[in-house]
Amino acid sequence: MPIAAGVAPVIAVADRGKATRGSLTTLVDTSKSWPVDIWRGCALNLFLGSILATHRIASNTADTLTFEAANVPIVAGVAYFIVGSVSIQAADVVIAAQVAGVYLQPEWATKEGQDKNFYFHKDDATTGIWATGSYRAPVGKTLYITSIQAGSRARFPADRDLPQHLTGYVYTSDFNVHFGGNGGAVLNFTNPLRVDAEVLVVFYVYNQSNHECAISLTAQGYEI
Repeated sequence: MPIAAGVAPVIAVADRGKATRGSLTTLVDTSKSWPVDIWRGCALNLFLGSILATHRIASNTADTLTFEAANVPIVAGVAYFIVGSVSIQAADVVIAAQVAGVYLQPEWATKEGQDKNFYFHKDDATTGIWATGSYRAPVGKTLYITSIQAGSRARFPADRDLPQHLTGYVYTSDFNVHFGGNGGAVLNFTNPLRVDAEVLVVFYVYNQSNHECAISLTAQGYEI
């Protein structure tokens, strides 16, 4: 990956761990000693049962992350990882166009990449009901989707021994990817799905069980 001279954002899967405690808007990990606000603006990914939830970090102290409200309180043992942009007071590593080299700031600016994480969910989906969302890459940028994960879990404990069927698809005017499974589905792409600037990409996941489920869809990739 290229190295840019000067101080600039760096794109990374940056840190991970398990919560010591938390709330609807905070996660505390007392094993950490982070610089204040180093994770501001990054994506916090939380493993909540069978669901991977993603939230934007608003601020952090040495051991506490503050983020947009979660659906359930964070408790001890919840696993998490952080991805996104952080600032480092040194040379920065950035994702760019698969070319290694050293760039001056103007050259680096045209090659900067950004990790993208999308998360859509519905906690009370009855049979045939869906969670959905969409995204349009801005002018001058191209989105590459490298993986898609979906999950389904019975909302009520009495139904959790039953199949948790789901189906879904991700599409643009250029491609249409379908998936399905019992409890979940994972697609990893050796050749990422390409979404050009101003092209709309749409995400759907459906509950196909005969009982109420919490369903979710996560897509990950990068934009350059």
